[in-house]
Amino acid sequence: MLNLITYKNNLRTLLFIPSFYGAVTWGIWLILYTAELMNLDECSILAMVIYLIVELAFVLSIYVSLPHYRNYFEITRERTNLAGADTGNSPGLAMFLLVLHLVGFMGLVLYVVEFAKNLGGISGFFLALVNEAYAIRWEAETSASVGTQLSYFGWIAISLTVYYIVRKKVSSYWLAVAVVQFLGNLLFIDRTRPLWIIFTTLLIILPAARELSLNRISRWMIFSIIAAFMLFWAVAEWTGKTGYKGIYESSVLPGITQDFYVYGVSGFAYFNQVLQSNESPTYTPERILYPLFTFLSRFGVTGAPPSQILEFYDVPFSTNVGTFLEPFYRDGGLLFVLIGILIYSFGLDLAGLFVLNSGKPLALYAWANICFTSFIGFFTPKIASFPVWLFVVLGFSVICLGYMSAGPVHRQRKIGGQ
Repeated sequence: MLNLITYKNNLRTLLFIPSFYGAVTWGIWLILYTAELMNLDECSILAMVIYLIVELAFVLSIYVSLPHYRNYFEITRERTNLAGADTGNSPGLAMFLLVLHLVGFMGLVLYVVEFAKNLGGISGFFLALVNEAYAIRWEAETSASVGTQLSYFGWIAISLTVYYIVRKKVSSYWLAVAVVQFLGNLLFIDRTRPLWIIFTTLLIILPAARELSLNRISRWMIFSIIAAFMLFWAVAEWTGKTGYKGIYESSVLPGITQDFYVYGVSGFAYFNQVLQSNESPTYTPERILYPLFTFLSRFGVTGAPPSQILEFYDVPFSTNVGTFLEPFYRDGGLLFVLIGILIYSFGLDLAGLFVLNSGKPLALYAWANICFTSFIGFFTPKIASFPVWLFVVLGFSVICLGYMSAGPVHRQRKIGGQ
């Protein structure tokens, strides 16, 4: 019986480890990539060795991190159960959520207004939204809006709304506001954005819930996977980004599943081409630290980093995503690739444990985004994206502010183990 309880606790604990998500998605799509269910360029030995090392690093990091995360899991269960007794609504908390939602809605409005200037006005924007959604997507490649950055606060609002509803800190009526905020984000015509919001929102429920039933978690995972596939298909059809209608070469896969397959294996096929092209690395982390270099370039400290919109390669279908490895290789060759693998496995697990242990909601949201970064690593390097930097910086900031406000005496006691 004791072994069964330990086994179940280990399974629950895995859900808190970022590398778990990386190992699952990387491993599954790598297997499907090697199965060649569609015509693909031949994978080089070097690329395959690197892909296997990535999966091994994820698994090793899980093995090393598991005892530490299990300790967190046991502590947080006690913390959550004690906090669960306090279910009173907080006016200050409601105001905090309201501000986040308002900033998010402001971002959506600014985005629509600024993009509409080149689409025939507001009516032209919504006309394109209904009939030619891809035109809005194309506009995003040449236009920019501060509304895009402000909309990220809406993401935080959605996840924290669900978090506080689960904790019974706010009324469930707030869920309607969160749903409207989510629907507003569909205006960006992006398949990754809604999946990102859903993933982090569902994940933040884990540290909030008082009970973590494996049966309930399994049902939610199955429901989430089905919902994600349906959403992916719906947005693809809406934006005209479906290739199965005669674009791809012959495949054993039927219909829309060809698009799912292309989405999953494109990164592997693209990075394989990058390796074979023998590009010369810049030996400057301008792609890895893209948000930082973009900020510094505005003050003339550095030059502008290369665009995150990559050139297309035919593999043989056209794609421009190269897994999380792509910026590391182009910035520093195989040495940076090795560093990137360590960052994405052991590094993200260490960062995830740090923010989890604080127990602060914004830090927990940072943890959820760290997990998503690992989860989506088979496709794109979200570690170099502005929203991940924003969410992680906010999470670390609230931890540091809490540490400083605790005072030297409290910190000394905490370090001394109570």
